[in-house]
This record gives sequence, C-alpha cells and structure tokens, in this order.
Amino acid sequence: MPQRYWLEITDRHDLGADLRAPQKNEAGEESYWGYSLIRDIRPGDIILHYDKRRKSVVAFSRAVSIARSKQIKWAAHGMSARNARIRPYRRPGWSLAIDNFTILHSPLFLREIRRRKVDVRRIQNSWANASHDSRYLPFIFRRDGMRPQQAYLTRFPPALVRLFPTLHQVSARVASPTGPSSIGSHVSPSRAKTFGKPYRRDKERRSTSKRQPFDVDPDKIDRGVHAHRMTQDMLADYVKGMGCRPRLARREEPQYDVGWKREGTLYVAEVKSLTKSNEVKQLRLGLGQVLDYWRQLAQSGKRARAVLAVEREPTDRALVDFCRDIGVAVVWPGHFEALEEWPARDMVLSSNWRSTWATASPPTQRLPVRSVHTRSRKSHAPRPALVERRRGRAHTSRPASNLV
Repeated sequence: MPQRYWLEITDRHDLGADLRAPQKNEAGEESYWGYSLIRDIRPGDIILHYDKRRKSVVAFSRAVSIARSKQIKWAAHGMSARNARIRPYRRPGWSLAIDNFTILHSPLFLREIRRRKVDVRRIQNSWANASHDSRYLPFIFRRDGMRPQQAYLTRFPPALVRLFPTLHQVSARVASPTGPSSIGSHVSPSRAKTFGKPYRRDKERRSTSKRQPFDVDPDKIDRGVHAHRMTQDMLADYVKGMGCRPRLARREEPQYDVGWKREGTLYVAEVKSLTKSNEVKQLRLGLGQVLDYWRQLAQSGKRARAVLAVEREPTDRALVDFCRDIGVAVVWPGHFEALEEWPARDMVLSSNWRSTWATASPPTQRLPVRSVHTRSRKSHAPRPALVERRRGRAHTSRPASNLV
C-alpha cells in the first residue's frame, strides 16, 4: 500500500503533542472536511506539520492510532472566528496519537513552495483528477498568491514530498527506518530582582562559512544550529501557552537558553540538538550545564528548577530516568506537557554550598560490619597503657621490707 501523507496547518503552541480537532465547526456543521479528515488517518500514515507563525513546514511525525472521541479545548482561527472574537472553549472533539515527532533539518518555507507553484499546481491537479475530489488539497491559488488551505488538516500528495529536496528527509526515513526518530557570577543590584530579558526569535538564518577541507562539515553544523533554534522556539511557544513569559538570559546571569517564572519558581532550560552519533555526549553536556545554572540561582537565594530540552526523544531511557530522579526534567517537542506534570525538586544550598533537595531525606550513615566486629573484639582486651598503670599501682603497694 502506498505511503499516505497528511498536512497539519496550525499555530498550536504544543505542536507535536497530538492531532486534535473539534467534531463540529463554529457553524455547527458536523461534516466539515477540514476537521473530519482526522478520522481517515490510519496508523503508519505520515503527518507533516505546517507552522502558520513561521510560514513553513517544520517537522513530521507518524500516526500511531485512529482518531478517538475526546473533550478538547478549541477555537477556530479563521477570519470569521476572529471577527466574532471566539475564544477557546471545551467541546466534543477528536484526538489522534502520534510519535517520532522529528524537526526537519531545514524548514520548507512558503516562499520556497511558491517558487515552484507551476509544479505544485500540476501535481495537485493530477492528484485531484485521480481522486475525483479537489477539496483536500494542501494549497490553494488566489489572486493574492498561493497559500495553504484555511483548514486544520489536508491530504499531501506524495509527489510533493519528492518535489522539494527539503522533504527528502521524510521519504528517506520512511524508506529506511533507523534511529530513535524512526518511522515504524555577580548580579548588579539594579537587576537583582529581574529575571532574564524578553524572549526574541533569531530570524536570521546564518550559514556556516567553509573551513579548511576535511575539518568540520559546515552542513552538519548548520543542521545542529537549526535544530537547536527550532527546539528553543517551540519550547518558548509552549511556555507562552502555559500563561508564562519566556525569557532569555542576561549577560550577568547563568546562560540558559529559555527561562520562565511560574508560581514563584524560576525555571531554566538548556536546549540541545541530537544526532545518532552525538546523543550521549550532548545529553551529558546539557545535564552538566543546566545543573550549573540551577546551582548558581540557588546560591543567590532563588527558588529554581532545571529543564533539559532536546530535539527528539532520547534512546537512552536510563539517563532520562536518572535526570528525573535528581530533579531535572527532560522534555522534547511533543512531550513538553511533562513540564506541567513533573514533580521537580527544589534545590537548597547549605552554608558550605553542598546541594541537597527539599524532598529527599538525608542518607543514613552506616559503619561497615567488619569495623563494628573489630571494635567489639578489641573492647574485651585491656589497653597497654592501662596495664602499665595497673602494674605501677601493684608495685608501689608492696610492703617496704620487700623493697630492700
């Protein structure tokens, strides 16, 4: 059976968590195709994720279930809904689980899609003729230009995946599933009370300059920088969706990637990109960095918690569990909701700067069994100094006649 592709068109802050759609639109139409298509998705189908705010396809994932009825919080973002000032509210909806959420090495921007509009139109027309339905196409052509459908979910013809080199990462992963993402300091008094500075996206896409031959592959460096930036922005978006304000570190603060304040607690996150070859190294490095940020904030008397955000789910679950045991949350796109469920520990520093955790009980001090038995045996034998004193007292107590 040919591989099927779908396109999620959204501005969700929790992109990659799942697919969800209401069972009816704002007009009460139960058969609105932009939502009801979610019921046609089957396990193994590939989902491409289009971020409206970035105007680009930024990631892909795999469906692992069929749509199930569930209460969701939702409001349409179309022009009519905005004009009516409709806010998100709980309503009957559909929810579909996905996994292996993977950030593209390079996003497919709308401007790049528009450059190939002739080919896009040809592919979409061919697909519509074969399926006898043009409603589910991902892009529409208007007088003001080509843009994505004003729908939550559309089909995505496989020929479009082959058309754009940026999406070859998707088809390659489908053809050969491997790896974890397989398819199958001193603070000035004036700023002492201020935590970070407002979060801003780095909109510039810088390419790495060519180095000496056979030194470091610039494409690999660019890939790591892009994955880091995407993960950082997605974490900041999720934090904003939680009702918090994402922050960037000031020069005099610990150099965390994303910070926020919630219920009097400061959260500091270190972001790391991951590949199959550097995963362990990156996790170790990130853990060390975020623990140091945590320590610096705790030393200054602040209540702080540590977060390690990575671009995808790590394969080493033992290391993830270890981080959780010491109070560090490990999260990735599609799993950011763990931040709201995570029972993190508060680090408290004593006067000698030894770190302890408020929820952890101090370790019990035990003596080795051998040392206890050795001490017990020695306690039955008199010590040499005591013997000498006893001998001296016995010698002086003798009668004087015996001394001559």
